[in-house]
Amino acid sequence: MFKKYLLGSVTCMMSMISGVSSANEPFPSQAIKWIVPSSPGSAFDNVARVLEPALTKKFGQSVVVHNLAGASNMTGTKEVARAKPDGYTVGMISSTHAINPYLHDNIPFDAVKDFTPITNLVITPLIVTVPANSPYKTLQDLIKDAKANPDKITYGSAGVGNSLHLATVLLENKTGIKMTHAPYKGGNLIVTDLIAGHLDMATMAIPSILEQVKAGTLRALATTTNKRSDALPDVPTIEETGVKGYNYSTWLALVGPKDLPTDIRDKWNATIKEVMADPEIQAKIKGLGLSIETSTPDELAARIQQDLQENKTLLEPILKK
Repeated sequence: MFKKYLLGSVTCMMSMISGVSSANEPFPSQAIKWIVPSSPGSAFDNVARVLEPALTKKFGQSVVVHNLAGASNMTGTKEVARAKPDGYTVGMISSTHAINPYLHDNIPFDAVKDFTPITNLVITPLIVTVPANSPYKTLQDLIKDAKANPDKITYGSAGVGNSLHLATVLLENKTGIKMTHAPYKGGNLIVTDLIAGHLDMATMAIPSILEQVKAGTLRALATTTNKRSDALPDVPTIEETGVKGYNYSTWLALVGPKDLPTDIRDKWNATIKEVMADPEIQAKIKGLGLSIETSTPDELAARIQQDLQENKTLLEPILKK
């Protein structure tokens, strides 16, 4: 009896010691899962693949990208929300994270409460784009015609509430113009129809139109961010063209599940910033048509909250129709 009790006590003690030892191991001490909520070849995936080997080297542990696409990025994001808050599962979100709550019912997580913000990664300037043979040489040319002829100008986006749509709605709101929206199922079809002249304009992410602009099959009129893009430095910002107070960008960021310990969150933040300060990494990101913009966790939290509010303002009139 005593022998059984002693053996049980030793086993229990060894288990406790093992648990304490594991808890005291410095982070990271095992492989890390980096969830990308989209398919291979997406902007999400391209950024993750650039960072993956550098983070593996820096951490001294494998950082492995897992693509979990579907449901407007929510399939992968759900897995981050459900993960153990130990730093070994993190995931990327985008500005769509602050749009989905207004477009989808029964989202399986709270966009704010179920996550620990770590850092912003990149921003994606959008470009007001027209066919190469368009009569609009400048953004003001387009605005002038739109004011004189409401609903005449057609523009494409990847669906109602998509960031490409909202960026254009913001332009309409800031200038008092009204154009006709043509929703598409994907960005590639928009580019094809722009080149063919079936659309008058579209606000597009730089990676999807960069080569066409450089080749001269599309014309870039302005960038939506408050500073020019490194990829297209000769293209003015919308504000520079005379639309005061206009600023819109999409972004990619890194988050963990809620209750991620502060020291692990901060180690992730510092490591990401260190890796993204490397000139080789910066050149690769720039080559994707993206701009590096890291942040503190609090800054990312504020950005998500601000975007949630701004998107609500933009979407409410649209969704009531």
